Amino acid sequence: MDEIIPIVLLTLCISCGSEQKNDAGITDETETKIEDAGEVEEIVSELIEEDNTEKIIADIVWLWNTILDDAGLSQKDFRRAKFNEYAIYIVNDIKYFQDQDKEYSLPITNDIHWIIASMIYKESSMFSHVIGKMGEVGLLQLNKLARQGYSIKTIKENPRLGLFLGIQWLAISYKACKINNNTWTIEDWAGPLAVFGGGEKKAIIKGKCITNWQYSQDRINLAKIYMKRRVAESL
Repeated sequence: MDEIIPIVLLTLCISCGSEQKNDAGITDETETKIEDAGEVEEIVSELIEEDNTEKIIADIVWLWNTILDDAGLSQKDFRRAKFNEYAIYIVNDIKYFQDQDKEYSLPITNDIHWIIASMIYKESSMFSHVIGKMGEVGLLQLNKLARQGYSIKTIKENPRLGLFLGIQWLAISYKACKINNNTWTIEDWAGPLAVFGGGEKKAIIKGKCITNWQYSQDRINLAKIYMKRRVAESL
């Protein structure tokens, strides 16, 4: 596959779509049955290794499979066959955008793959072909600006491209919030997630990113829940 070169936009999302209905048959009730994870910063610090690519891939695949298992869905669900492929793309894109010399870069944190995997579940239930009410498309439900000139059809047919553009959009959203990495916790994703989902005009007020949107908290809480479970299962 040809290398995908990022096309950087200076304008942030102005009108992103709302959260999609869950096509997977997974209900809110299923999620609320899972115990609250509580604080996970200490857990996160135990998860990182010097070269952790294989572990990150395994974490992402485990999270998605576990979500489907919790919902009682079949082991033959066709999405499961794509999880490893998508996880590899995500890891490659995270590493690409964690290059701090790039104009738009992601923080070097231990929780980022959990956040992105949780976003994908919340946005599309891991269906790459989903198209939202306002034309959002793909695993991360990219709006027109996030698609960077690519058509809905192109993103729908190319999940790899959609993931790259979506993670780039998260990097742009992160930069807009001007977060101090020296005091980072998983809750700091609230601002960038708000910008990712709502756009700069809606999510940045008086120069500060909104951090109390339910949209953001839903994704952070899901990541925390499964991070805690992953650690518990490894003990």
